[in-house]
Amino acid sequence: MAARTRAPRGLHMRRKPLQNGVFPAIRWASREGKAMSVQCRRAGADDGEAVADLIEDLQAYHDLPRQSRAEILSDLATMPEGFEVWLAEDDARRALGIALACVYPGPGIAAGCYLKELFVTSRARQGGVGRALMQALAASALARGAQRIDWVTSWDNEVARSFYDGLGAQANGNKLFYRIDGDALATLAGDAG
Repeated sequence: MAARTRAPRGLHMRRKPLQNGVFPAIRWASREGKAMSVQCRRAGADDGEAVADLIEDLQAYHDLPRQSRAEILSDLATMPEGFEVWLAEDDARRALGIALACVYPGPGIAAGCYLKELFVTSRARQGGVGRALMQALAASALARGAQRIDWVTSWDNEVARSFYDGLGAQANGNKLFYRIDGDALATLAGDAG
C-alpha cells in the first residue's frame, strides 16, 4: 500500500454532508499564496459556458481531438441520466476545475461511480481543487449508496498517480482497460443487425 500524503499546505477540509447538491466551501492557497475558498457543486443548465471552457482547456492540455464549442454545448445539453458534471469555483465564481462522472450498477447491482475526467485549471493546480472535487464526488456517491469510485489514469502519469495515492486510492492491477471506437465500433454494431 502506498504511503498517504497530506492535503496541500493551506487546505482546510470541512467534512460536512452535501446540501442541495453543493459541497461546503473549503479554503485553499493559490500558487501565489493567496488564500481563497473553493466550492464544489453539481453543474446546472446555467453553467454550460463555464463547463465548455473547462472542457476546451482539458482537450488542449491532453492534446485531444477538439470538439467545436457547439458540439460541447450540445453534448452537455443531452447528457444521459446518471451522468453528472461537478464544478469547482473560487470566491468570484470563476471555474477552477471539473469532474465528469456517472453512476452505474456494480457487483450485486449495488451502485458505483465512474470518474471519466478530473481536470483543474493551470492557475489552480496543486492548490487542493482536485482533492475538493474528489471529496465532493465521494460524498455524493456515498449519499446515493455507491460503494466505490473507479477511474483510470496513464501508467506514466506519475503526478496523477501520486495525487490518487494521496487520496487513499489503490491501483487495481487485476483489471485491463478496453476501448472500441471508430471503424471497429461501427463494424461491431453492424454485426448485430
